[in-house]
Amino acid sequence: VSTHGIHWFPLYPEYTIPNLAYQFGIDVIRPAMYVEDYKDGAYWAGYLAHPEYMTETLTALIDDAIEVGIYVFVDWHIHNNPDNFTDDAIGFFVEMATRYGEYPNIIYEICNEPEYVSWAEVKSYANTVIPEIRAIDPDNIIVVGTEEWSQRIDLAAADPLVGYDNLLYAYHFYAGAHFGWVRERGDSALAQGLPMIVTEWGGSDYSGGSNGLFFEEEARILVGWMNQHNISWVNWSFSNKEETCSALIPEARLIGPWDDSKLTQSGRMIKELLR
Repeated sequence: VSTHGIHWFPLYPEYTIPNLAYQFGIDVIRPAMYVEDYKDGAYWAGYLAHPEYMTETLTALIDDAIEVGIYVFVDWHIHNNPDNFTDDAIGFFVEMATRYGEYPNIIYEICNEPEYVSWAEVKSYANTVIPEIRAIDPDNIIVVGTEEWSQRIDLAAADPLVGYDNLLYAYHFYAGAHFGWVRERGDSALAQGLPMIVTEWGGSDYSGGSNGLFFEEEARILVGWMNQHNISWVNWSFSNKEETCSALIPEARLIGPWDDSKLTQSGRMIKELLR
């Protein structure tokens, strides 16, 4: 599962991730570390605003994942043109690779959802950041986001990065907004041999479910498609935000453990799928 923003919905070090591993049976956690300080005129208070705090918060969660023996994403959770913050990304990933590169648990996600930027620009950014990671960590998986909120997996398939091992491309979708074309586009990319991972999907619409609707039937169709193709997936989101894609009801605490009365419809479905 993926968390929501770790500064907005903080997890409890030494509790939340172990409880998720043992109770839900997760084998990967994706702590969403938001990057922007300001976005669309709003103060997001992400890594650029508080780099030391965000790094400390994230590393505590990475340490928990390593301790319980699951994979963990180092998620540069950007909603922007990633090239706007290339130097910051390099500094961050060099620090993370130096600290954690020896652990096989680590997955680097170098740009969550590129917005209003071409695949050529994302590719240029990736070709700048990836060598910096590989100079320190030659082995662990690196995930590259794709154009249009990581939905244009087909464009990456037509013009993939070259010269790297253990590289995956991110694909994102939501059951209440992205329908049959998701599977068709994914099938096309897979047919071209593109290695893919769904680092974010939910059973709501793309807003997260602020409209109160949850699309379980369509969500299960998408899960069936991912399982059919052996595509690893990460569900959005393990939080108690008041929206239908959240796994927890707003009154539930993130510390855990959680009986079914603390879970939303999404949370109960994800727990069932994982177990």
